[in-house]
Amino acid sequence: VEKTAFVIGADPRIVRNAIEYRYKSQGKTDDDASSRLVDDYLEKLIQVPYYLPRLSDSEVETYISLLVAKRELPDEVFTKAIKAFHTFRQDNRYSVFGLANIKEVISPEEHQALSNSLLSIPALVPIITQTLSGNPRQIKRFLNTLTLRKRLASVAKISNFNDAVLAKLMVLEYSELQLFKQLYEWQISQQGVPWQLVELETACKDKSSEETKQELDSKTDFKNWSRDKVIRWLKVEPLLNNIDLSDYFWLSRDKLSSTIPGSSLIP
Repeated sequence: VEKTAFVIGADPRIVRNAIEYRYKSQGKTDDDASSRLVDDYLEKLIQVPYYLPRLSDSEVETYISLLVAKRELPDEVFTKAIKAFHTFRQDNRYSVFGLANIKEVISPEEHQALSNSLLSIPALVPIITQTLSGNPRQIKRFLNTLTLRKRLASVAKISNFNDAVLAKLMVLEYSELQLFKQLYEWQISQQGVPWQLVELETACKDKSSEETKQELDSKTDFKNWSRDKVIRWLKVEPLLNNIDLSDYFWLSRDKLSSTIPGSSLIP
């Protein structure tokens, strides 16, 4: 129909899988022809493809800052922050709109609340971006889980609780679940303070990533910790050596196997 367009918003992986399934189930294609058939089908169906790009590091930090501001600030104050963001965006599309920018339109008390919430964000943002592929939905899930665990810590009256430590551990949980579980095993056998973490962070101190990688590769127990992304995580403040991690892993136990032996549950 003239001057009519159909906009299809979809995950191309799901569409490709549906097409492959449809034609394979009817015996009309085999594995060799499948990929070409799907490409031809989509090229005929979609005349103007556009793939939403992943968020950049600066966009992720801005997005996180505004999400936290929305949670911490009254609606009328957050509206001011959004207006300030739009004004900032007109002149500077590529820089971070963060706490320093929001500070200009909020009270000192509101600024302090935001400072506490965003304390660990700038250093963690590049790792969060890489881990979550700049996906806004996954970033929201990450922050929602972080908020839930902080509230659990408050309800449980955990003393000396550090939000930044929780956030850093959660980045490892989301990006390297097996290493997160390994760290859990280390700390549970050492009253929450594993010597392995002391060695890992010492290996990163005042050294280049390549020097750290070589040192960790030379130690059998630490080879899986020598990837660039993990080394960056180890270097990010706050450092975790000499911190009792027991309470932080207690908050994350939904992702961990039960420590209660099955035989103890059987009468």
